[in-house]
Amino acid sequence: IDKALMTTRDHPRTMMQWSRDAYAGFSKVQPWFHVNPNYESINVFDQVNDPNSIWSHYQKLFGLRRFSKYSQTIIYGTYEMILKEDSNLFVYLRKLNKDTLIVIGSFSKNDELFDMTNYPLEEILIHNYDSVNINENTLNLRPYETICYKVKEQL
Repeated sequence: IDKALMTTRDHPRTMMQWSRDAYAGFSKVQPWFHVNPNYESINVFDQVNDPNSIWSHYQKLFGLRRFSKYSQTIIYGTYEMILKEDSNLFVYLRKLNKDTLIVIGSFSKNDELFDMTNYPLEEILIHNYDSVNINENTLNLRPYETICYKVKEQL
């Protein structure tokens, strides 16, 4: 990196990577600043057109909050933290009327286990893997896996 850039706010910046085109689709001519060399593999066009991309996942999250039958629970439901002392799992409940949703997120690079006994699965709302690993009442979370599901009402 140019030493002059180290004294400015620009050294961590790059152009917006819109596409795989020259200059990352940011400009038709060489821009005043460097383009990150990864623009051919990380760019907006590819994210928008990949149903498994982070962009697509966020679109699903926005839709879940705005248009799902559980949007009121997501927006107005009470928040209850579970496993407060666990540094690898971030788990919380959202409750409104008879609906209970649980969000379980792993911040670990290793597999983590979550006991679902008190939170039986009724319906998966969103998940960042293609499948869910459940063995009886134990959810096996892979590295950085997150799931949100409707908890079955227990009578």
